[in-house]
Amino acid sequence: MDDRLASLRAALSHAPCPGLLLDENRRVVAVNASAAAVWRAAGARLTLALAGVDRQSPPVGRIRLSGVDDLSWQICGPLPAIVWLHVPRESCQPCAALFDVAPPDPAEVLAGDTGRRLALVTEGLGLGFWEHDIADDRMFWDSGLYCLLGCRPDDPRPLKDILLASFGHDGVAHAMDVFRANAATGRSFSDELWATLPDGSRRRLAMRAIGQPGAGGMTRIVGVCWDTTERHNAERALADLVERHQLATEAAGVGVWEWNLDTGTYHWDEEWSRIHGLGRHARIGSTADWRAILHPDDAERAMARMHAVVQGDGDYEDYFRIVRRDDGAVRSIHARGRVFRDPQGRVVRLLGADWDVTERMRAEDSAREALQRLRFAADVVGLGVWEYHPGTRRAIWDEKMFELVTGAPSDGRDVRAAWETAVEPADVNRLRREMRRALLTGGAYDIDVRVRHADGEVRWLAGRGYSVAGEHGLRMIGVQWDITDRKLAETALRARDTAERASRAKGEFISRLSHEVRTPLNAVLGFAQLMTADRHDPPTPGQRERLARIVGAGEHLLTVVNEVLHMARAESEAPVATLAPVPLRPLAEEVLDLMLPLAATGSIRLLADVLPAQAVLADRLRLKQVLINLMSNAIKYNRAGGEVRLWIDRPTDCQDCLAICVRDTGIGLSAEQLDQLFQPFNRLGREGEPIEGSGIGLVLAQQMVREMGGMLDVASEPGLGSEFRVRLQRV
Repeated sequence: MDDRLASLRAALSHAPCPGLLLDENRRVVAVNASAAAVWRAAGARLTLALAGVDRQSPPVGRIRLSGVDDLSWQICGPLPAIVWLHVPRESCQPCAALFDVAPPDPAEVLAGDTGRRLALVTEGLGLGFWEHDIADDRMFWDSGLYCLLGCRPDDPRPLKDILLASFGHDGVAHAMDVFRANAATGRSFSDELWATLPDGSRRRLAMRAIGQPGAGGMTRIVGVCWDTTERHNAERALADLVERHQLATEAAGVGVWEWNLDTGTYHWDEEWSRIHGLGRHARIGSTADWRAILHPDDAERAMARMHAVVQGDGDYEDYFRIVRRDDGAVRSIHARGRVFRDPQGRVVRLLGADWDVTERMRAEDSAREALQRLRFAADVVGLGVWEYHPGTRRAIWDEKMFELVTGAPSDGRDVRAAWETAVEPADVNRLRREMRRALLTGGAYDIDVRVRHADGEVRWLAGRGYSVAGEHGLRMIGVQWDITDRKLAETALRARDTAERASRAKGEFISRLSHEVRTPLNAVLGFAQLMTADRHDPPTPGQRERLARIVGAGEHLLTVVNEVLHMARAESEAPVATLAPVPLRPLAEEVLDLMLPLAATGSIRLLADVLPAQAVLADRLRLKQVLINLMSNAIKYNRAGGEVRLWIDRPTDCQDCLAICVRDTGIGLSAEQLDQLFQPFNRLGREGEPIEGSGIGLVLAQQMVREMGGMLDVASEPGLGSEFRVRLQRV
């Protein structure tokens, strides 16, 4: 106790404010210099007042001086304690006067009770009370403020030193600026400062104060302080969390929103505003305002979805488009929200977030369109897609693969079983070797195999694929398509090549043979002709007849050899026809002019019915050769005095064709003769007739017509004549 009294004496002696020291027996044991004048004038009155203080008495009180304001006092802490005095400025001189000893005022007693209750409240709330006398530049603190600053009420340091130690020069200067700016207004004001406690910790203190005016202006400032460190830290943590959340949502392009159904209000963050193209002060006060942002094509469905959620259909999620308010751009939105309900289960609030998924939707649409194009291309080309996992020996086929391999839909069949059943046994080992090679080397898989469908048909399939290493191990993906037609074409091409080689060999053989035949034949003909024309030793009539037979047979043989050479040359060289529009009327006139001498020998009448505008797509030289051949045959095998007609017809079964018809009035052909008509060197039993020919003209004519993309037909009746029709594309 003595140590406490000594500490309090030291604190009192250094205090700038008037005060006295009260021991545990409520006796005044010391007075500082600032309170000396007051003590001299009112010591007895104070002693009497303080002697009545007990544990239940208020720590504050006042005594009345004669003719002046009250002298107030306050006990700081439990006894022993310092009693601080507040002496009005104008009462300093009258302090020596006699005191008016008056009975206690009931209001003072009530004030004392109120003060005691206030002290209990401030202590319970952790408040610190302070007062600053502006005129005397004096301060008063209660024990609560000492506690807030981490000091004891008996701290011997002057209050200003404690303030500087706690708040620093900058903090004190800031507080004084706040006081000067607000004290004279007569209104309360507040501020917050960081205080450094003696143990080095920092606390955030809030202050609220008010200036009290006096006769000479503002005389004092009274205030209260409290610790807001936890609240400040919580607010700071919340602010940091909000900031991090905002940064995260902005980085992710997520806008947060809230809809309060009870109040009908909407709240959103800046990112939501940016996504929807709203200004900082834009307002959405109803669902109609929100609907106005929605794309017209999506508005009804999006509103229906929102109302379904409000009616209790789970949490909220939807995709829709909006029309941004600022630039009118159409954006795709993915919205998700959580429903909050009251105790009765009624939805009262929706909290959610919106994502701008426009680019993702565009990418998905592009990917979907690309996939559709690939599927369409695969369908058009007839590609079957497959995938094989060697680790599990599992294969995956699309529906087209089943059709290609088995010739039927999948119908739930096992892929491996279908494959092993369909592949031709001769191709199985080759297929396995190629698959193993592609997997081991990572190279491409490339093989053609044969499969047998359920109906027994064998088809060729081409397979192409490559291996891919992924998180699920090695796999192979590829495609199959039907190449049966190509294989058949290749087979036909090989057969044609073989036939062409054989034909060339035949031509070479015939050429050599004809050369070997014509050389002695020309000698025979030459000697026979010389013997016939010998004037010095003319042949007898019998010899002349035999020589004539030799010459006739030789010339016939020479004609046959020449025709054989011509046909062999045509087959081996196979010249390409040059197609162009050919007007038929001038061509017909040329052919008729050439045929007139031959027709005159048999009194054959030639007729032509060709319009000027009629034309076909053909090789003019070849077509002319064909018509000469047909016209000469029609004249040679006609009756004496008969006729040959050349005319143009449009076939009913081919709207784009014209038929060049050559009709005679000869003896006609039987059905058997028609079957043999286009066989080389077959004169249909007329070899003994005097009509010249080798039986190869029609064969060459038919070949030339085919080279021009046309067709040579014939119709004939015995005794009525024949009609040959050259069908070509009209122009």
